[in-house]
Amino acid sequence: MVEKFRDLNVWRRGDERAPHKPLLALYALAQIQSGAERLIPFDQLEGPLERLLQEFGPPRRSPHPELPFFHLQTDGVWEIEERVPLTRRMGSKNFLRTELRKFRIAGGFPAPIFDN
Repeated sequence: MVEKFRDLNVWRRGDERAPHKPLLALYALAQIQSGAERLIPFDQLEGPLERLLQEFGPPRRSPHPELPFFHLQTDGVWEIEERVPLTRRMGSKNFLRTELRKFRIAGGFPAPIFDN
């Protein structure tokens, strides 16, 4: 299991790296240590993750916590409970941030990872 986290696909451009996925994973691990459920609603992690991205991420006009929430799935360490069909951003696979909030879409570690 540890190798899945070690091998997270982190976006890079030259020497710049985006810590978005590792920050979400670390935040979710901390929440689980504090007794949180396996799946955490986006609206509960949006604010804290946004602050982490502002503090530790590369300078941006605005942070986008919905991006790691969606893209961490591709690394096999995250899943999203899509209870209703969600609109995708134009020209993208990503969900709309407003709908993640509105429908309280939750994401978290898949059960085999959570249970370890």
